[in-house]
Amino acid sequence: MSEILRKIRVPLESGEIRELEMPVPSLQEHLSQLKFEWCTLGEYSSKSSHNSNTLYFIHAGSRLLKVMFGFATLMVCEPNRIEYIPTQGFLPNSSYFGFVLGESLTPTGYPLGFTNQYLFSDGRFLRSIALFGVSYLKVVCYMPYNDLKIRSDAPVVDLTALDTTGMKNMKNMLNLGKVIELDVSGFNTSNVTTMEYMFYGCYSLKKLDLGGFDTKNVKSFSSMFGGCNSLESLNISGWNVKSCTDVSSMFDDCYLLKSININWINTQNIRTLAGMFLDCQALESLDLSAFVSKNVTQYYSMFAYCSALKTLDIRNFDFMFNQSSPIRMFYGCTSLRNLSFGKNYSNYTLDLGDCPLTHTSAMSVINGLKQCSKEAQLIFSTETFNTLTQEELALALSLGFTVVS
Repeated sequence: MSEILRKIRVPLESGEIRELEMPVPSLQEHLSQLKFEWCTLGEYSSKSSHNSNTLYFIHAGSRLLKVMFGFATLMVCEPNRIEYIPTQGFLPNSSYFGFVLGESLTPTGYPLGFTNQYLFSDGRFLRSIALFGVSYLKVVCYMPYNDLKIRSDAPVVDLTALDTTGMKNMKNMLNLGKVIELDVSGFNTSNVTTMEYMFYGCYSLKKLDLGGFDTKNVKSFSSMFGGCNSLESLNISGWNVKSCTDVSSMFDDCYLLKSININWINTQNIRTLAGMFLDCQALESLDLSAFVSKNVTQYYSMFAYCSALKTLDIRNFDFMFNQSSPIRMFYGCTSLRNLSFGKNYSNYTLDLGDCPLTHTSAMSVINGLKQCSKEAQLIFSTETFNTLTQEELALALSLGFTVVS
């Protein structure tokens, strides 16, 4: 046993943190409150509690020594696996936290590869995890109300034991660049008010099922999946977004996503759609027919560079309150032929010049125009323009739009 524990930092009753480097029997002799138990990773399972003050560092596949003293519990691995166990920030009633490390752990100048030595930013509740150089990371955490940010280059991350019940802020929560699959089905999101940038930078992630998310209190999904370049399958169906006002850049740079089912409930409070599907280069069809957009004021670059998009249904979009020009809304949509357009479009030039629209689609656009109070243009591709009759062009002109190609 004396070879197992090489170095440990122990909080004394005075509040002082003392580092001890001695065999286990000496620790028992000098600190009678210490208790030890042997266990393995397979035999050990943790239970989180709001009043639990525990910090576990468990190395996958190792023999583990469970060290208990005062209000803290540590899992200590075999020699040369982990040499430094930080205990800063432990106070009565602080939150529960634990994780499992993988075989590729290489100790760095920071404890266990942490880029920030302060595990608890306010001395009470955990705010961030930044752990690199590991092959496997398991996070177990009880968070009463705070946000949590996890940064790791581990290819396998287990969040199934993460308790998010009290979390309100999931902004920029996960940056897991090497993770291909991620199970977040157990997340309790009933209190969450923002999911901005939640998966931003998860550039290897291929599939994600968020169908069970409770989103009724979320106000912003801005850039939620931004930079998820490898995402091929995404389930976000059935969300209640009654509180949401911002979905700007939500799927920005989701290059491989071919379809998205957005049959959301209560979309009437959304204000900005700017860049929502920007650069979704594999997206082939999109049905937003159930989308209520009566309060939306920004549409710019909404579908820009969706170069594979062939069919788009925005028939219930109401442009009545659009307060800014939808610049580049359809820029780069070089495959778009079938478009079911919205209504009450006026006052701004509408550029569909990159889109090889059918005659039916062009008329859907013209029929969706409203009397323009200033001169504006309706730009079609040459192919589309040539399908229109003089009477159809005159209809657009009577509403204040000059049709050009």
